[in-house]
Parts: sequence; structure tokens; C-alpha cells
Amino acid sequence: MLEQESLELGSNEGGDLFGAALTAGDFDSDGFDDLIVGVPRESPGSDPQSGAIAILRGSSNGLVPSRVEEQESLELGSNEGGDLFGAALVSSRSDDDDEPPVEPPVEPPVEPEPLPEGQIGLFRFRNNSFPTGTYIFVEEQEKNNILNDPNLSRSFTLEGNGNRAFVASTEPGENLISIYRIRSLDISGTYLFVSEREYDAIFDDDSNQRNKWVKEGLNANGDDIPEFYVFGAGANQGTEFHRFQNRENSTFLFAGPSETQAINSDPNLSEVFVDQGIAFETL
Repeated sequence: MLEQESLELGSNEGGDLFGAALTAGDFDSDGFDDLIVGVPRESPGSDPQSGAIAILRGSSNGLVPSRVEEQESLELGSNEGGDLFGAALVSSRSDDDDEPPVEPPVEPPVEPEPLPEGQIGLFRFRNNSFPTGTYIFVEEQEKNNILNDPNLSRSFTLEGNGNRAFVASTEPGENLISIYRIRSLDISGTYLFVSEREYDAIFDDDSNQRNKWVKEGLNANGDDIPEFYVFGAGANQGTEFHRFQNRENSTFLFAGPSETQAINSDPNLSEVFVDQGIAFETL
């Protein structure tokens, strides 16, 4: 396992996000592929979370730690707190390379099986405007609208290779609760899914939150329509989804069992995403 201290490329510090982005290539043209590792929340000097990159040179003996660079050392600008330099990395070949680049195979999106009447599949998109995740769940028609719109498809990335994130009901039923989708006015392109109780609390006349969110899913008469129906927390009848709040941008993430475990067991991720508990159980 690669880490900063074992590579002598700095100290292991909580939240550095060492390895958040990677790119490889023969950058020094010596015949061996090198590796660049993003450390977007590294704090070089007195510049909190301005970011850095760690460089490992390729050799006949494998990768060899070389050095850590930042914006100022590379003369790419000033180190400023919150820049998150190294959050995304990409490499390209020079014009005099002998061979053309080899594109990795791209798996076609999965075509999900039809669902029984009364059920709806929800797909998860990641908002590409943020270095750490903020997400939206949409039904199939909205998914296709996003994928077919050049502007939206640049802003949002479909996750799960086209598989549904979860299944919900389109109709109320025994032990099912209503879930509403609301859109943030403070942070463009971000959404929150809430139960009827939280929905009413947010839009109460005395709530200090009502001016921060916009109702979605209203019908022609302006009536509130739930986005879908699922089991409530503690029903023990479906798959538990936890709600996480992102400390860095105050947005939200809903995660199933495996992703919840991965976040809570990773010190870097759990520092960014705060587990607020079970939000609901899906069908």
C-alpha cells in the first residue's frame, strides 16, 4: 500500500486525500512509466488545503519516490487556501511519441430490467462541479434527458454503469413514507431528499430554511407531490440508505450498505462525510 510517509513524500495527515487522483505516463521520456498522485488537501507551508502532487518516477526496479510539487514550485500560480490543487489529474502524449495512445475499453451502460407496475428505479448522478461528491437521484426519463443534453451531461456523471441505485414505489402503501425532492438555492445543482415531516418543517412559515430551498414535483394545481415512496428508518423491510452531509460544501449523499461501510471505515472519507443515520429503506 502506498502512503506518504512510507514513500518519504510527506507526513500522513488526516484529510490530505492522498491518492484522490492519479495519472501515469512516461513524463521524462526514459522508457519507464511514471506516476503522479494528487494530494488536494495537502497544506504546504501555511496555505491550508491548497493542494499538492507527489511524483514517483518509473525505473527498471519499479516506481521510485521523487518529490512533492505545488502550484508555486511549478510556477503555476500562488498557493491559496482551498485551491485543492491535485484534485483532478490528466496526462497526454507528446506529438513525437512513436505510438498512438491506447484508449481503454469503455463498457456500454447496462440496460436495466423492466420493473413491476407501481415501482420506479432511481439512478445516481454526481455533480462534476465539486471536488468532493454531491449527488442527485433521478428516475429513468430524467436520466435520459440529462444524458442527451450536452450541457447537463458535462455537469453530471451517471454512476453505477447505468445500474439503478435503488428501487422505490410510485404509490403510497403500508409502512411506506413519502419522500420529496427539494433543490438548494444556496448551492446550484444540488438537491436533498426529505421525508414529509422534514419537508413540512423546512417550509414552515417560521422556518429559517424555507428561503434556502425550492420545492420540486408540484402538479398543475401547485400541490406537493412526493418523488417516491419507501420504507421508513427502522422498518426492517428493505435496504437501509444512510444520509451523509459533506462538511466541505454542506451538500448531501445517500448511500447503501456497502458504500456506508466504506465511508465510515475510511478516516479520510469519514472526515468529509458525516453519517446522519438511516434516512429510509428502499424496496
